[in-house]
Amino acid sequence: MNSFMNPAFLINIAKNYLSDINRIWNFNSEQLKKYQDKSFRKIVKYAYTVPLYNKKYKECGIRPDDIKGIDDIGKLPIITKDDLKRNYPNDVTPKGIDKKNYFVLSTSGSTGSPVFLYYDRLALIKVLGGYVRALNTYGGDWNKSRIALLVDAKPGGIEHAAFKASIAPFLEKFVSMKNIKLLHVGEKEEYLLKELNDFDPEFVGSDPAMLRKIASLKNEGFGKNINPNS
Repeated sequence: MNSFMNPAFLINIAKNYLSDINRIWNFNSEQLKKYQDKSFRKIVKYAYTVPLYNKKYKECGIRPDDIKGIDDIGKLPIITKDDLKRNYPNDVTPKGIDKKNYFVLSTSGSTGSPVFLYYDRLALIKVLGGYVRALNTYGGDWNKSRIALLVDAKPGGIEHAAFKASIAPFLEKFVSMKNIKLLHVGEKEEYLLKELNDFDPEFVGSDPAMLRKIASLKNEGFGKNINPNS
């Protein structure tokens, strides 16, 4: 079944957009802590259904009921990327899930070999929610502001899937998304600078190292049209 034909899935998307994204501004510190603790307990309970985590937790004598909130994070064992590599693919997801409904994505492998993980569509949409929250913080609008994102946009990466395979194809049936320009951070700096200059973005998002490079080139007189609000 297409996820976007599932009412429960659409309700979750609406909740993420209308409630989750703005929670940080609508809750006071006490409410945020309560929500954080509840969410953390939920994560630990879910992790206990994953063979790798289940084994690690049992080795430390930890059960989900032992975790009352984020303050108990020190009780949990450390899961390393080598643990994830050794236990992929069968022991990094709950038993019995239909993996055809998941995206197999990987880290960049910049510190060694890539780590492969499974993501469902809703998790990827929540990744986008983080971008929308940051944009809102600086007064932007995802559907109106000219936004340039320099991310890991190659197929198989988390950001490529989040922007290209999660909700964007669905939204493009109803609204134009020409105001968002997605660029692969691995392209040559000259190419990226030209694309940014031609696009004249109001907002530019990337990792700190790339933003420093752009700022440095800007200071040297390049990219005259690159004058983002943020």
